[in-house]
Amino acid sequence: MPEFEKYDGTKNPRDHILSFQNKMAPFSTDDKFLMYNFMFSLTGSAITWYNHARSKEHSKLE
Repeated sequence: MPEFEKYDGTKNPRDHILSFQNKMAPFSTDDKFLMYNFMFSLTGSAITWYNHARSKEHSKLE
């Protein structure tokens, strides 16, 4: 698994996403794997936002 510079919400999110995509390119055919591992590239307010967004999405599905 590649090492990630953790994104904390204070820099450009597009730069982080591009970096994540480049590092995860060997796994790019497995969307579930990519989505699961994206959270491990976040920290601070960014992971708080992500967890909140995920919980809202899960409640829509129920």
